[in-house]
Amino acid sequence: MRAAAEKQNPVLVIGYGNPLRSDDAFGWCVAARLEQEGCGPMTDVLACHQLTPELAEEIRSRRLVVFVDVEVGCPVGEIRQRAVDPDPSGAPVFGHTLEPKGLLSLTRGLFGGAPEAILISTGGVNFEIGDVLSLPVEIAVARTVGEIRRISAQAAASLNSRPAAPAPFEE
Repeated sequence: MRAAAEKQNPVLVIGYGNPLRSDDAFGWCVAARLEQEGCGPMTDVLACHQLTPELAEEIRSRRLVVFVDVEVGCPVGEIRQRAVDPDPSGAPVFGHTLEPKGLLSLTRGLFGGAPEAILISTGGVNFEIGDVLSLPVEIAVARTVGEIRRISAQAAASLNSRPAAPAPFEE
C-alpha cells in the first residue's frame, strides 16, 4: 500500500482474487495488465487476494472505486457491471475478508462517507490450482481492461470539466 503522504488519484481500481486458482485470478489479471500497460492519469490500480478492512483507508478519499472479480452466477466470459452501494444494514464487520458493499459500509462508518463504486465481474469455468485462465475469461480480461480505461478517461474528463471555484471577492 502507498504511504499516506503520497498523492492519491480520484479513481482506484481494485482487482482481487487468487492468482493460483485459474479463473479466480480474473480481477488480479485485470489489475496486473492495467499496471503494466497503464490505465490513465487519474487512476491508481491495486491487485490483492481479497478485500480486507485495511482497504477502507485506501478508498476513503477516492471519488470512484472499481472492484474487479469473478462472480458466482455470472455467465462464463460475460462482463457485468453494476453499481455497488454500502450495505444498508450498516452491520459491523467481523472477519478478515469483505464483499465490496461491506468494505464501503466500513469506510462510511469509520470516515463518515464512502466513494461511488462499481463492480465489474465475469463468471469463470476453471477454479483448479493453476495460473492459466480459460479462454473466455482471458478474453473477458482484455475487454474489461478496455472498459476500465474508458471509465478512467470519462472520470478524468468529468473532473477536468468542472468549473473552477470562483475567486474570492475583492473590493
